Amino acid sequence: MCYSVVRPREYVHSQYVRAVANIYNREWALEYPTNSRRIMLDSSFAYQKLKTRETYAGLLKKWSTPLQKIVSADISVVYVPVVDNGHWWCVAFALKDQKIWFIDSMYTNPASEHSGDVKKLIAAVEYVLHWRDTQYNAALVWKLKQMHTWPLDSISFPDYNDNHACGIVMLMAIQESARAFTKTMQVGDINVARRALFLSHLNSDFNSCRPLLPQIVATHCPVR
Repeated sequence: MCYSVVRPREYVHSQYVRAVANIYNREWALEYPTNSRRIMLDSSFAYQKLKTRETYAGLLKKWSTPLQKIVSADISVVYVPVVDNGHWWCVAFALKDQKIWFIDSMYTNPASEHSGDVKKLIAAVEYVLHWRDTQYNAALVWKLKQMHTWPLDSISFPDYNDNHACGIVMLMAIQESARAFTKTMQVGDINVARRALFLSHLNSDFNSCRPLLPQIVATHCPVR
């Protein structure tokens, strides 16, 4: 799975994105105050809604763990990564700004390309926000059916001449946009970016395998 990140022209594995979401959420919990949280959901949330037709109640119970014990008033952005036949993209719900952002390095107009899926994800995310607020007795409970009126925007990317790099670009854009959303993003040499992204995850204080790295390297990369 790690090799899929650093190897040129390789798709990022969904299990790797799951691990990174866990790392990002822990990093953001420390970096941003309680009333400005950034949350990245597991890609299974979108998969269950778009591919298996999971019920809203099922999404709330089984696939929205990062939103547990958090009320909507304390959230700045919710990232929902999506993978479809190896292609990664993400829809980001900026709750404070009341805006929906698309992160997709393949399409120039991702809002149009993914309009049907986003309508379903809007309904799913709003349901979860509403019922989490209700569950935790929030002072302000999220009102349903408001996101569909929000403006849509997207981050544009140059052509990297690598149709397999979508997951890399997505993870980097999520990492950067957590600080601030911008209309454009430059990644540079995509193979250099692959290695830099992987090393940032590898060296994260929230990578539970980090203390084991010397042992892992000694076992799998012996000096000859």
